[in-house]
Amino acid sequence: AFCLGAALQTYAMRYEALGVGYVLVLGLEAMLAVLAGVLFFKEPMAWRNALGVTLVVTGIFLLKSAPT
Repeated sequence: AFCLGAALQTYAMRYEALGVGYVLVLGLEAMLAVLAGVLFFKEPMAWRNALGVTLVVTGIFLLKSAPT
């Protein structure tokens, strides 16, 4: 999974500005780590954690939709 993610990141960064692409990847990594913990390891998710993930995802969408 790590190698596939690194390959996709390398491919995506060819077509995106470095700043936007890197923030996008970091945000998605954090979101996927939280979701994996909840789904696979049955970790509890407090409302603060859910709010944080929501803010990260919202920030990613706002960054991606900003005019260049």
